[in-house]
This record gives sequence, C-alpha cells and structure tokens, in this order.
Amino acid sequence: MTANHCTASGSPNAWSACRALRRRDFVLAWRRRGELFLPLLYAVIVAALFPFALGPDPQLLNRIAGGVLLVIVVLAMLPA
Repeated sequence: MTANHCTASGSPNAWSACRALRRRDFVLAWRRRGELFLPLLYAVIVAALFPFALGPDPQLLNRIAGGVLLVIVVLAMLPA
C-alpha cells in the first residue's frame, strides 16, 4: 500500500483502501465502456427466461421473485 492509504500510525485505513479500490474499479470500467452493460443484459435475459422454465403461475413467480432476483444480480456481478 502506498503512504496515502495509511493512517498516522502506519496501519492501513479501511475506508481509504475501499475508496482506492472503488476508484480503480471505476477507472477500469471507464476504459472498457463496452462491457459496462453486459451484466445488466445478462440479468434482463435471465429474468425474462425464468418464467419459461417454471411455468406461467403468477403465485409461484411472486413467491420466488425476490430470491431469483438476488441470485440473478449476484451471478451478473461475478467477474467473467
């Protein structure tokens, strides 16, 4: 770690490390703008296809929608 990510005692500050990682991720994402929407596209496609796999029962789809959405978002955010 560089000196600007450490406190006066020399130990890393968790918030400054998180800020540095977030800034790095945004810079990398900005350089590869074409890949920014791929996780969103994946999530939309999986969410649209899910009712075909389970059937059109609205009660079942309402009951599992939260869990399915959570799994879709987690899988969409995994690095390829």
